[in-house]
Amino acid sequence: MIGFSGGTQGRDLTDLPQDCIVPFEWRVLRKARRAVGPILIPLSALYGKGMWLRARLYRTARLTVHRLPCPVISVGNLTMGGTGKTPTVIFLARFLRDAGRRPAVISRGYRGHAGGRSNVVSDGHKLLMGCREAGDEPVLLAKSLAGTPVLTGRNRVDPGREAVERFGSDVILLDDGFQHLSLAREMDIVLIDSRSGLGNGRVLPAGPLREPPDALARADAVLLTKWDGHGGPCPGESVVGLWNPTAPVFHARYRARALVDAAGNQTSVQALKGTKVSVVAGLADPDYFLSTLCSLGAQVVEARLFADHYPYPERIITRIRGMARKADCIITTEKDMIKLAGRVAGLLALVVEQEVIEHDAFQHLVWERIHSHG
Repeated sequence: MIGFSGGTQGRDLTDLPQDCIVPFEWRVLRKARRAVGPILIPLSALYGKGMWLRARLYRTARLTVHRLPCPVISVGNLTMGGTGKTPTVIFLARFLRDAGRRPAVISRGYRGHAGGRSNVVSDGHKLLMGCREAGDEPVLLAKSLAGTPVLTGRNRVDPGREAVERFGSDVILLDDGFQHLSLAREMDIVLIDSRSGLGNGRVLPAGPLREPPDALARADAVLLTKWDGHGGPCPGESVVGLWNPTAPVFHARYRARALVDAAGNQTSVQALKGTKVSVVAGLADPDYFLSTLCSLGAQVVEARLFADHYPYPERIITRIRGMARKADCIITTEKDMIKLAGRVAGLLALVVEQEVIEHDAFQHLVWERIHSHG
């Protein structure tokens, strides 16, 4: 059984090496989404108009925009997931801490059940909430960022204020904040998949966009992720040139750093070479994850692919356990490991880091924006 994520972009799974055996149902669901898409175009037009009007109301101060007493940097996108926001936030938080700042990360806490106006997932030293309360991405951020508080809240203003007042944070990083217009920011970093750009250019439900493409004009910088480094024009760069030709454009790619088990023990990714693996992933773009494993020499014999933020009920866990019979190990993502640890024996997560190609120039621009706060 495979759960389908409507936000999936990227290359078709048939582009992967022949060693990657992926269930046929995934391709069928992909084709079904493409077939239904045109029927949803009128709904997309209404949704897009509503998002455009909302942005205009904030821009003209008819809706209130709050300002925190410290700089705010937003990391977001226009599409429904799969561009690498979480690794980018981790990259920025580590850079800021190394530079002597005291960042805090604010997230909505998608699918987390904590109902407070401000929820402290981590005080920077201790994890205070689990995945069920906080959501999977805030817990991953908290585990990855020692010394950096992580808070959630539907209205990012309240956790932002608590981070400043309670933890002395002097920079706020908004995880997935591009559409959260009620909080002023010094910099909007927008991530775009370098391979697929903005997909078919339509907003939900007929396309992958959260708001119309012209919203890209609000971006202060664009980070083209999953860049293969081969040069030449790509869909992502064409999109930026069309909607925001003056925005600085940077490029980023994932670097596979290690394999980690549920106890935190690490193994070199070299161990994947020639190894038969089964894959479990709940991602908006599982294609890229599978192709990364194949590029590391893994032989994927089975893959169970689910929607982003999939909760993994017990009936699915039973099936995942059975995958171990076909392979040497089961590989998942760091985000999925949070929900699967202790429930599936012998599970390994692939740890990836965001690597910005124009490292120095990107950090210099972020630093300039932080110091522009007045």
